[in-house]
Amino acid sequence: MPFAIRPQPCWLVLQEGDWLGCGRCWGRAVWLAAQLWGEELAAGAVTEGPPVIVRAETPCVEMCCVRCGAWWVDPVSGLRLHGVSEGEARSAAVVDGWVGEVCPECVAAAGMS
Repeated sequence: MPFAIRPQPCWLVLQEGDWLGCGRCWGRAVWLAAQLWGEELAAGAVTEGPPVIVRAETPCVEMCCVRCGAWWVDPVSGLRLHGVSEGEARSAAVVDGWVGEVCPECVAAAGMS
């Protein structure tokens, strides 16, 4: 299915209250937290401690292109969005150049704009 809301809430990775990403399972969230914290430390960031992992209250949404299968992600963070409704996700995707469930690359290739 091109648009889906995950069946259960995931695990959020937070650093000083800011959402850095999430994992479907505890192990994936731990791996992501370690990766992100390592990248921050390597870049010279000074943090108050390691990222915190908490269970989300709302599930993530996922949408992929019906033509090429590319995932729609937040253009700023490069991550799939978390905790938004289907309507909010579809509206945001339109702003990013999606036409329905077709990604901007496939829209351009097909001359659908």
